[in-house]
Amino acid sequence: MTPAQQALFDPALLPPLAPAALPAGRATVARQRWWRLQGEARHRGRKVEPVLVTPGLLARIDVPDCPVTRSPMDGRGVHVVALRADAAVAAGHLASLGARAAAAAEGVAAGGWQAAWATAARLAGEPGAARAQGLCAAEWHRLAVLCSFVHPLTPAQAGALPLHVLPPPRLRVLSPVQALQVALTLALGGAEPARPLNHLVSLGRGSDLKDALRVFVLTLLARRPVGLESLAVGARRRVLEDLWDDPLLGRRWQRLASRLDDAQAHRLLSGARSQNLLGGGWRLMDADAAVDGWDLPDQGPGRRVG
Repeated sequence: MTPAQQALFDPALLPPLAPAALPAGRATVARQRWWRLQGEARHRGRKVEPVLVTPGLLARIDVPDCPVTRSPMDGRGVHVVALRADAAVAAGHLASLGARAAAAAEGVAAGGWQAAWATAARLAGEPGAARAQGLCAAEWHRLAVLCSFVHPLTPAQAGALPLHVLPPPRLRVLSPVQALQVALTLALGGAEPARPLNHLVSLGRGSDLKDALRVFVLTLLARRPVGLESLAVGARRRVLEDLWDDPLLGRRWQRLASRLDDAQAHRLLSGARSQNLLGGGWRLMDADAAVDGWDLPDQGPGRRVG
């Protein structure tokens, strides 16, 4: 357990404006999603956190493509899904998904990300283009990782998960080790990532950790396509996610994660943040703030949640 749990925020794709300041059509769609979310929560007997869950929040978590299926979503085909079944409907674990992914995610929320990962593994072992609930193995892998962000993970669990999907806007990452994985991957999308990533290696404590961090950073940099920074945001995210299909990158990440604990990952993130090594668009939060309004069962001060 760390004294300070962190959540990692991805940059919003829409400006942080109140619904009244949004264009009329966008504000109307955001309000409609908000009413639908309220109705679905009442139908399931779930609480809705009233302060932060607003039409404005739903506008800010909007994305043009479903993060699971990567299919384009028109304004009225978006489903806002709460990824924690044991929590109130609250900011930090809400994601905008397409219809197929949303239907699958509703079942996953109760079984946890492990159930989605097991489904992906089963489909990957079947011949042909096997599907379950309309999703293929790659889509189930992305759904599993998406759900894992909002659950606490051990370093071993975080090390075993390739980053098949990056967190969409305003989704919180509760595992410090996984948050480091996300921050390192996002940093690769910058114009000149080699200098800050190599400087990050010097922040590691102990020769074993520094060596594992150096090897991982070099492996990550070696897989960066030329001109990545010139791609549109959506295309760049997909390229970064697809880098994690490389088994060698996964093994070297697992080696690094096995040498980390939550406190060490937190120190690396904090140092990177203070020196602006891994870019912007994310911030660290303490344990209570990360799950504020989630109304989790048996939650005490400073307790890791899950």
